[in-house]
Amino acid sequence: MNCATAQFILRFRCAGSKGNRKKHDKNERLIWRAYHESRITNHQSLITAFRKLLGLYVVFFFLTAQAISWLAFKQIPSLAVLVGGLFIVTGGIIIATAST
Repeated sequence: MNCATAQFILRFRCAGSKGNRKKHDKNERLIWRAYHESRITNHQSLITAFRKLLGLYVVFFFLTAQAISWLAFKQIPSLAVLVGGLFIVTGGIIIATAST
């Protein structure tokens, strides 16, 4: 159930449930619960996707920064930066390919 559906149901309730407040309250709670569970599920899938891409973001940022440093400022990366970059790239690949 998406957000629009839940809001529609809650605003325009069935005519049969208006007379029975107890039944109406139960239906409303069930609708709100379904709505919130769908939001949580969507949020969790977004976080999972972000975790997988986070490693690639870091690697892309490092490589881009080094390329700009080398091409625009003619500053060649030192051995320490290259070794650190190797660890960054390796970690990014591990994060991106790891199963959660």
